[in-house]
Amino acid sequence: MDGMTISIYPDYTARVARARAGYNGVRQQLRGVEGVRYGILYPALRITHNNQERIFSTPEEAQSYIRENISANSRAVSPFGWRYGSELSTTTQQGRLDAVD
Repeated sequence: MDGMTISIYPDYTARVARARAGYNGVRQQLRGVEGVRYGILYPALRITHNNQERIFSTPEEAQSYIRENISANSRAVSPFGWRYGSELSTTTQQGRLDAVD
């Protein structure tokens, strides 16, 4: 086993994989936002913001929380150092963010 790499991958059923994928847009919005941590605890999403942890059972609940509590108060920073506007784009559900100067 010397020098060999062992890889371990999650093995989700198609139903669980689709349910987890439902949070992809929400996770994309939160990626790079300073002071926000998140993670999927299937079947829920956990978001920690301002040292308060919240658990959401649907992507829609999480989206509403982000819109009301995070988007207006935070600026996202991409992994490449780009800054996004004070309102995080809702187009993230299609997998993209709109960069702002």
